[in-house]
Amino acid sequence: MIRFFFYRIYLFFWNLEFIVLNEFDNPRIMGSACYPMIYINPRIVRYKKRFNTTVNHERIHHAQQIELLIIPFYIWYLLEYIYYLILTFDSYEAYRKVRFERECFNHEDDMRYLAKRRPYAYLYPERFKRKPKRKKRS
Repeated sequence: MIRFFFYRIYLFFWNLEFIVLNEFDNPRIMGSACYPMIYINPRIVRYKKRFNTTVNHERIHHAQQIELLIIPFYIWYLLEYIYYLILTFDSYEAYRKVRFERECFNHEDDMRYLAKRRPYAYLYPERFKRKPKRKKRS
């Protein structure tokens, strides 16, 4: 029942999404999500797979933002980022350790993830990790 309720709210807000091409100052930034906008670097548009995974990554952030009502999402994200930045003294490593980013990076290749995603899945990032691909025996 609760999952159905979250899914209905999520579908209502899902229609408010806009993808905007935006040139970032840092060329390593591929995309950014600020509900209801997804900002994508125009350099990756010609690479279909990279574009799709980046948009999916940012859509997962939209789901997280909707669940936390946007402003608390940014507060939590910033506090966690500062915490890991103090621990690691490396901005990229701190960025990758934030729980919201761990969920997104773990599932950005799975285009059906949002349909099967549980509410507040970022609270348990290790539980829903992708299984490693098996190597083919020759």
